[in-house]
Amino acid sequence: MYSRNYFSPSVSFSLPAVAFLAAVGMVLIIAKSEALAQDCKPLHGHFIEQVFVPTGPDCNSPVGFCVRGRAIGVLKGDFLATLTSAIPSQDTPITAVVFFTVDLVLHTRDGDLLMKEAAASNQDPNGHGDLGDVVTVVGGTGKWVGATGRLRVWGNLTATEIDVNYEGNVCLP
Repeated sequence: MYSRNYFSPSVSFSLPAVAFLAAVGMVLIIAKSEALAQDCKPLHGHFIEQVFVPTGPDCNSPVGFCVRGRAIGVLKGDFLATLTSAIPSQDTPITAVVFFTVDLVLHTRDGDLLMKEAAASNQDPNGHGDLGDVVTVVGGTGKWVGATGRLRVWGNLTATEIDVNYEGNVCLP
């Protein structure tokens, strides 16, 4: 990547290395300017009153169920989380952890916030139903048109125990 001239204390970079460093610098500058152009708000709160909804008129999950509930905190409103996949791993028989993808729609007074979740959950019926996931904001309606961002979600979620938190940010253009 660089060559050293042993007759002087300077370091010289090859032309491809300089071009690469310049490209990386431009990407960082553009990314920072786009972030500054957006209005990003930090978020935190809880998902409560969650109930499992089987496939039917209110749930079109290809996997067989949805979760309906309410968001409180910075984000407020009712939501429907539609499971789009449930993927066990080779270790699921030992860990009881299954990976899920979810389409989440949060209905707020300012419009719908659309999100995609990627989650890992321990569905051991004798355990606490540990849940950890990353939620990616993919847009919305009303105030949320063009929204981006990420939330971290963690807690316990089983048929009998519900204690789920969120934190992260949502950015508006």
